[in-house]
Amino acid sequence: MYEDAVLISKTLDYKLFERSKGVPHSGFKGDIDSLKELGLPFAFVEQLPGGSPGNIKRFISQVYDG
Repeated sequence: MYEDAVLISKTLDYKLFERSKGVPHSGFKGDIDSLKELGLPFAFVEQLPGGSPGNIKRFISQVYDG
């Protein structure tokens, strides 16, 4: 599960980078869909909170960093 969190975190870092460069995106729904496409466990992805990639990253760091 920790490996999943690292992969999600790296994916979101890339998405945040894309957004900073003005690349169009489909919002949070698109983030979740793209995480599922990476083959992450459905149950894990479904637990992620709504909102921005930053919200998801904070959730992951709270779960894994105590």
